[in-house]
Amino acid sequence: MEKKKIIIIVAIVVFILMLIPIPNRLKDGGSVEYNAVLYQYIKIHRLSEKSSTGYEDGWDLKILRFHIGGEINTHVQAECCDGCMCGDTLELIKNTESAWTLTTIDSNGNYVYDRHSFINFHGTGKNRFAFFKNDENGNTISEIKGTISITRNADIVLIPDNSSKEITCRIGEEKDLIAVLECDNNFGTFTLQKQGSIELPSIIKNTIIKAKKIVITGNKNKTITDENDINEMINIINDSKRWTGPTTLPSVQYDMELFDDNNKSIAKIEYTPGHYFTIIIDNNSYNLGNIDNELLKAIIEK
Repeated sequence: MEKKKIIIIVAIVVFILMLIPIPNRLKDGGSVEYNAVLYQYIKIHRLSEKSSTGYEDGWDLKILRFHIGGEINTHVQAECCDGCMCGDTLELIKNTESAWTLTTIDSNGNYVYDRHSFINFHGTGKNRFAFFKNDENGNTISEIKGTISITRNADIVLIPDNSSKEITCRIGEEKDLIAVLECDNNFGTFTLQKQGSIELPSIIKNTIIKAKKIVITGNKNKTITDENDINEMINIINDSKRWTGPTTLPSVQYDMELFDDNNKSIAKIEYTPGHYFTIIIDNNSYNLGNIDNELLKAIIEK
């Protein structure tokens, strides 16, 4: 009986000894390996070029040499690149379905859009892109689909399906709430109109200042020639902002046309109180916000 107790005690002691780990610090940046007879546990903290912190962390467990489980966090975080205005634009690419229009930049720095060709992010699936080049009738000429990867330096890497040729894009300078995406391998420059208010373009101010007569049709039919009323209308427009986001487009309540002192039409306005105010100059439309609706209504209904 005494011998049996001794055997049990010895077995327990041996079992406990088999559970006691021997730590071993690895030369990988700070990981610690705990080795015991029955198991191996690694507390991971090692250098990683892929990590935005420079390290990846985690754990790994083996029992009797069989892998039981583990987890590694590489801390990949996209950062804004030097000279780039990323921020919200990068978040759009990471999280929001959006269509970027193929664009060229003319000698004056203006954007010229190819509205039939665009990249759609997340439209065909999360972290997926699709590039469509269409003709004027909307027929697809070429199509490239693949996955999106964003590096810690805010490079947007397009990885086409069935191709090893990656395309790298970077967020360029943002101008007037236009986000720019410049891609290598002659893939092109793409732009996205972001939502918000910007300063009134000079073409609007320089045009409406010439107004000498305003003809209103729609819910109200009248002609304004009073200089004070015309100046009030000009001030309302000059105090507004250009709206670059979507607009609600119910039926137009007021059509207005502005004429200069030679009775030449210089601009048209479509207006629905509480919804939108669009001014059209040389066939270009500008949606305006921050309109003083009360004062404008007083002038129209006067």
